[in-house]
Amino acid sequence: MKYWKNDSYGNPEDFVSKRQKKNIIQTADAYIHQIHWKKDIRFDIISILVSDETITHLEDAFY
Repeated sequence: MKYWKNDSYGNPEDFVSKRQKKNIIQTADAYIHQIHWKKDIRFDIISILVSDETITHLEDAFY
């Protein structure tokens, strides 16, 4: 989840870095291996822009 007070720098969801995505994927892979998860998984991004109360939910944002 990312949130910003305003959009003067752009949309919060555009600033989830490749490194952040990589860290999330590596952690999730380790966890699903540990618990022997067999079902599909997905990674969503939720961004909140406080200035106009905009919530954006991007389903299957990466993997």
